[in-house]
Amino acid sequence: ASTVDRDVYYNGNAKPERCTVVCRIARTFLRFGSFEICRPEDPRTGRNGPSSALQPRAGPAALITELMDYVADEWLHEVRDAGLAGSEARALALLRHAVQATATLVAQWQGLGF
Repeated sequence: ASTVDRDVYYNGNAKPERCTVVCRIARTFLRFGSFEICRPEDPRTGRNGPSSALQPRAGPAALITELMDYVADEWLHEVRDAGLAGSEARALALLRHAVQATATLVAQWQGLGF
């Protein structure tokens, strides 16, 4: 069996755990983590997103806004139609969509006993 070091509580106490390969079937490989790429340093763990230090022109927020608009234009037309590119209305529509889709998925998992 293969193992991977995992710090479950992000407190510096990583321990080896059994690991596996997960196959993902989706229209896109975008996930919550895609939007955490520019996350600033967490004061508790000291960890940050890989692009947190990005400071050209508009900084990390510009990258997140660009990703939001790309997702809206390519896959989530109800988000695209909620407002102009980069707008707060579009961001709120994306948040509403993510909350609803996640709640639906978790309810389906629970229906199967997870």
